[in-house]
Amino acid sequence: MGYHLNSWLAFEFSYDYLWDFEVEESETISGVPKSLKGELDIMTFMLQAKFSKGFLGSDVCEVYAVIGGGVIYTDLDLAATVSGTQSSSTESDTAPCATVGTGIEYFVRNDMSIGLEGNYIWGLGDLDEYKYAKIAFVIAYHY
Repeated sequence: MGYHLNSWLAFEFSYDYLWDFEVEESETISGVPKSLKGELDIMTFMLQAKFSKGFLGSDVCEVYAVIGGGVIYTDLDLAATVSGTQSSSTESDTAPCATVGTGIEYFVRNDMSIGLEGNYIWGLGDLDEYKYAKIAFVIAYHY
């Protein structure tokens, strides 16, 4: 969702939801079986500035760059078992995050475009270990 301020600058709201990242490890140390299972969900809410200025010299195809920031929310569920004894915990956290990216869009009509966008997103502060890249196929209606 976005708003074109002028021909080279737009502001967009971006929402990502990545669910069910899972990790599972088991090992035996000194004859003691140990296992760890974890599940992670991530959500981001960001405001992005989108810059484009006729890099390709075309009215139907445009290359652009994005930069932005917002909030990242994580929900981590862990379960550990040591010698048959289970323990579990749930941890949720919220922190600032940032993004940079680039993309290309092709206008199939004056009011409709399709494109491809790649972004790198990373958490800041307490969630600075959360980083990921995404590639998105974009269909946009312009009014």
